[in-house]
Amino acid sequence: MLEPTQYARTQERSIRWADLETLARQVRRQRYCRDVLYRGRAGRQLTLIDFKTTSSPDLPHFLATIEKYDYDRQAALYLDALGATRLLIIGVRKKAPHEVWRVELTNMLGLVGQGRKKYQRLLRAHAGALTNGSFTPATARLAA
Repeated sequence: MLEPTQYARTQERSIRWADLETLARQVRRQRYCRDVLYRGRAGRQLTLIDFKTTSSPDLPHFLATIEKYDYDRQAALYLDALGATRLLIIGVRKKAPHEVWRVELTNMLGLVGQGRKKYQRLLRAHAGALTNGSFTPATARLAA
């Protein structure tokens, strides 16, 4: 979905391709997570699956990383931007025995709503910075 050399538009009409491609460009430009590798329909639900590697020793520690790394914010943004109804995270432990955990973020009470508030607050702050002229693109900061 996010790498143009590997994914291309299909004939599926229910996908908002322009929105998806805009998100993909922003993700690539900002170097955000590129691991949302699969989108599929289960019945009438659009499901996104995000693969994460983790150093967490067990599932409870992995669940604690959801807030630490703002996966709730990421989930809400992906769900809203792509019009999906479900987001699953597949956590794969980096060290042997390489345990695999499946977590459905959309089933976690209040999590997506919390993430939505986070990303909307950031968007408002960004819009305010653009409006009052205090926004400096990363490329300008690097050149200084």
